[in-house]
Amino acid sequence: MLYKKLLLACAVFICSAGIAQEKIDVAAPGNDIKMSFWLDENGAPMYSVSYKNNPVILPSALGFKLKETSTDKALPDADKNFKISKTTRASVTNKWTPVWGDVKEIKDNYNQVTINLLQQNDRALQLTIVFKVFDDGVGFRYEFPEQPNLKHFIVSAEKTAFHFTGDHKAFWIPGDYDSNEFNPNTTKLSEVDASSSVYTSEISAKTFFDANAVQTPLMLKTKEGLYINIHEAALVNYPAMNLHIDKTNYN
Repeated sequence: MLYKKLLLACAVFICSAGIAQEKIDVAAPGNDIKMSFWLDENGAPMYSVSYKNNPVILPSALGFKLKETSTDKALPDADKNFKISKTTRASVTNKWTPVWGDVKEIKDNYNQVTINLLQQNDRALQLTIVFKVFDDGVGFRYEFPEQPNLKHFIVSAEKTAFHFTGDHKAFWIPGDYDSNEFNPNTTKLSEVDASSSVYTSEISAKTFFDANAVQTPLMLKTKEGLYINIHEAALVNYPAMNLHIDKTNYN
């Protein structure tokens, strides 16, 4: 059987309630993969992904919790009270040459939408989210444009979520501060346990921060044979990503 693989990559660039708005849809050049973006009734950014009209990522949250670096005081939440101020679309057909690998050139074809968000409060924040939809996956990144209400800040929590459609088979290694040299484990999402010695006994230097945390890339396989791979990309002034698994809701 020929299995398809879907890659979801998240990148971060640090550079009064809203009203739910109409969805913004972007399809891959081949039209099999589609991404939808919208703001819910609280002005919170949401997205979903489908493959051949079947859901892959159910409605999932985006955004951040922020605080000031000097006072440690919370800034306005960067995950709600937004409206869409501008959208820009683009289509790219390109190719690039890898440094090493089994192919000489790699196609870089995708459809893109850049969504500029503006909050509806006294200390309104601006946030830009860029989505790229390829024939084999979806990538998105956050950008904080220069703005008067946001200078130096700390990300106290990231709200990005990947809401899966079921208890997929997972290929994972535990979230750990000291090492990523673990042998991959294969379990259901609901069976992930980064604290279990069954999965981590081969590494001596390890500091686990949560039993439900895994490192990226996290690869999943659905019962239909679709492979899903979640990984970080192009982090600029931002820490490496780990994933915290909600084993009840697969989120």
